[in-house]
Amino acid sequence: MISKRRLLLTVDHEIFGNGVGDVRRHMVEPTERMARISEQFGMPLTVFFEVEEFLAFERERENLLDVWGYDPAAEVRAQAIDLVKRGHDLQLHLHPEWVGSVFEGGRWILRPDKRTVDSLFEAQADVSAYIGQRKAVIDGFYEAAGSTRGGCGPTAAGASVRSRDGNC
Repeated sequence: MISKRRLLLTVDHEIFGNGVGDVRRHMVEPTERMARISEQFGMPLTVFFEVEEFLAFERERENLLDVWGYDPAAEVRAQAIDLVKRGHDLQLHLHPEWVGSVFEGGRWILRPDKRTVDSLFEAQADVSAYIGQRKAVIDGFYEAAGSTRGGCGPTAAGASVRSRDGNC
């Protein structure tokens, strides 16, 4: 008997861990290539969407426009919504060192002392509230796409498994 296996294709939607990289070249374009490849095989791409980094792009929008000449938050948002409309999956991904980060002198200054969500808060209730707030960002992309999450339980890796027709 041949066992049926499921394949989960994932991509981390982020620039490099030290804050270096071009959003178009290192996030948007590679993610689009991976989405097209997964579509060729009729399978959704699971995108681990780095919410803290995205929020930093929003916070530093004017500085990034001046230096990079484009709005990375707008491009990332548009891609996230488009991916959901095309049947791909977004999952919460966090690098807490982006909390309170700033863009100065053409580079990101991150907080290396904050590498875990637990390092941000003392109380578990605060950790839970934080995660809920960040998850709401992802849910907002689904709402903007006119879609909802639903039905599919997470895998051991934490990502939803959904076929192209929306079935689990």
